[in-house]
Amino acid sequence: MAARIDHRSYKEQRIDLIPTIHEGYEVRAMEKRGIKTVIGELNRAIRQFNQMFISLKESIQWMKTAYEEMKAELDCRQNPTLLESLQDYYDKKTQGRPLLPNFYAEMKRRGKNLSNLQEFAKSINYLQTHKIETMEDLQERIDELNGVVSVSKKEISEKREQLKKLENLEKMVEVIKTNQPLIDEYNHFFFQKKRDKYYQQHKKEINYYRKCERELKQHLDKNGKVPTARWKREKEELRTTIEELKADNQPYQDELAFVKKVQSCADIARCDREMAETDTSGRSEEKREKQVKFPAFHAAQTEVNLEEKSKVEQQTVNQTEQKPEKKNSIRKQLAEKKKECEERDAKQQTVRKKRNYDMSL
Repeated sequence: MAARIDHRSYKEQRIDLIPTIHEGYEVRAMEKRGIKTVIGELNRAIRQFNQMFISLKESIQWMKTAYEEMKAELDCRQNPTLLESLQDYYDKKTQGRPLLPNFYAEMKRRGKNLSNLQEFAKSINYLQTHKIETMEDLQERIDELNGVVSVSKKEISEKREQLKKLENLEKMVEVIKTNQPLIDEYNHFFFQKKRDKYYQQHKKEINYYRKCERELKQHLDKNGKVPTARWKREKEELRTTIEELKADNQPYQDELAFVKKVQSCADIARCDREMAETDTSGRSEEKREKQVKFPAFHAAQTEVNLEEKSKVEQQTVNQTEQKPEKKNSIRKQLAEKKKECEERDAKQQTVRKKRNYDMSL
């Protein structure tokens, strides 16, 4: 048998129910004959109460689970995952656009939609391959790639500095070769006046020659000669090393640019979602669609609204002119409010332009 009789009480079994009262054979016999007893009525009330308590407990448990599910769904909407943000971005980028009258323009638009879907698939594949699920994971990946790219760039810059140094030394050697006849002629003069006169005529060339000579003395070989052949070999080695480093660094740079683009797309989608949540009118999506589809009409409507606001403000100013004692303070308040409205409208316009530009890309 599945049911078992337990001799312990409800309290010992830790059951939150009221126990019934023992009836006995006499009360049972009276209840069978249809005679209601006090103990029978009390047990029926206890059973009814226990049943109500069990159903109420089940309802409370159901409400708790429903609350947890709703809370989890609300948290998911307020804090969407990276994949959801990307899906929202590409859905808004590909959908909601009217058909174009020109056949070639429509085919071009469809080609862009196909490329958007390919980018979305590429982004999802990359995120799943590298096990990136949140924006924090994406930022960690960006920091890691930035570290690799910065180390490689630093090494390339060091090699370029060495190459530039060797090129400067070779230029100094050429300067010495070209200016050697001038220095020989300068040293040929015996009288000091002629030497000074010649020096004043060729002061720049002589000083630069002496500077190059001082620099090259530090780089002479054991025989006291300029190692031009060794410098050429070192230059070729440095050039090949720089090209190899650039080739090795290029995949990391491409990956970094791709990951930054994914991050910017997710940020745009999150900003759109936050703007939709902060809009209390409940018509943010309709406003955004109208602004995207009919930008000229939207601009004209905003101008009309601004004109109406200015008329209302002008009427209030005219009314306040009748009260000279409050005129200055009220005008200042109106000017401040007008300035705040203009600044807010300008900020919203710049944000919308930037979002539309990003969505068009």
